Amino acid sequence: MHPGQIILAIETSNPTMGEPGVALGRPAGGGVEVLDEETLRTGSRRGDDLIPAIDRVMRRRGLAPNRIGRVLVSTGPGGFTALRIAIAAAKMLGESLGAEVVPVPTALVIAAELDRELAPALICLASKGKTTFGVRLVESGWTDHPEPVGVIDAEGLEGLGVRTLVGDEHLPEGMRARAGALGISIVRPKLSAKALLGVGHAMTPVDPLELAPIYPREPEAVRKWRELHG
Repeated sequence: MHPGQIILAIETSNPTMGEPGVALGRPAGGGVEVLDEETLRTGSRRGDDLIPAIDRVMRRRGLAPNRIGRVLVSTGPGGFTALRIAIAAAKMLGESLGAEVVPVPTALVIAAELDRELAPALICLASKGKTTFGVRLVESGWTDHPEPVGVIDAEGLEGLGVRTLVGDEHLPEGMRARAGALGISIVRPKLSAKALLGVGHAMTPVDPLELAPIYPREPEAVRKWRELHG
């Protein structure tokens, strides 16, 4: 990034875990200063508001698009459509503006809003049926060394040595029950573009063409297409 450029954060990965939106920041004293935030407007096609939301927050701050020097995007796991829209927008901004593009796993954005006293913790994302995608965090490597454990069911909780599950209302009932039996507490995750700024501003950028969402399972849309068309 050149001096005077700003950072744009795009967090739309899991609408049930917070308010999807965007945030602007700038490097400050080895960290990042949050300049402004904008929530995506609600509706059945909320993803259509991503580019307008970026436009609104930029105009409110009196900033031209070419001031964007880095784009952070939460890459999931999360909703299929929401992730693809965010990834496509980040790629477009990187290619058209020459901005750096930084993929940030959604588990790290959630971790940024959690108390480290909850460690060791298992962040549960993309829950479906009886399984969830887990990422284990320990206090010594809270956002530096996440440990993906993959797709697990209730039995998979044994042996992980966690004291906290971080999951939304989609966390499988079997996992909730097993957590209770093992004395593992459950807390709700929170996502925000502001948290994405905090955890991702110093991470390593990639070529925009390398950006890709994290899907722990084959997307439902892909499965249905294969069934219909072979």
